[in-house]
Amino acid sequence: MAAELDAIRVELATAIAREREARDELADLQARLEEGFADAQSLSLRSSEVDSRAAKIAAQQATLEEHEQELAQRAEAAAAEQQRLADLKSELLAAEARTAAREQQISAKFRELQTADRDRTESSTELAKQEAALAQRERALERALAEIDANAAEAAARVEAREAVLATREALLREQESEVGDHDKESPSASASSSRPAPR
Repeated sequence: MAAELDAIRVELATAIAREREARDELADLQARLEEGFADAQSLSLRSSEVDSRAAKIAAQQATLEEHEQELAQRAEAAAAEQQRLADLKSELLAAEARTAAREQQISAKFRELQTADRDRTESSTELAKQEAALAQRERALERALAEIDANAAEAAARVEAREAVLATREALLREQESEVGDHDKESPSASASSSRPAPR
């Protein structure tokens, strides 16, 4: 777009230079007519020439004005295009700034999620350790309870065995006491019979 503006400026400067040369030439012809360098016939011919060249210059000037108007319009369009490009560049810079801010937000959120995930993993690991320790304690408690139950059963069996032995011994004692009692009852009768005098 800058190159096109430069070309327009060069073309406009060239047209202005041509117009200046034509005006200078017309002024020179008019000066020569006024000074009377030619006779009447030559003056008439030169007057016709001047008129013809003046008409050409007028036509060239009209064309030049149209060209200048076209160049002005093109320059205006080029300026408008430059302004549009500047606006687009501003919008692009603003969009890039928004994108950069959004990327920073996304990066921050990603880091936050990574931290949360790491914390959650650490919490899960710690919980797994606690669960394993609890399970180990439960197994140890179950073994202890089983050992206690076994010891209690063994002690109950020993108590029952001792009770059975004691019951047997008590039964034997009762039987011996009964036998001793019966023997004591029989012993006084025998003594009485032996001490009675024989008949004469």
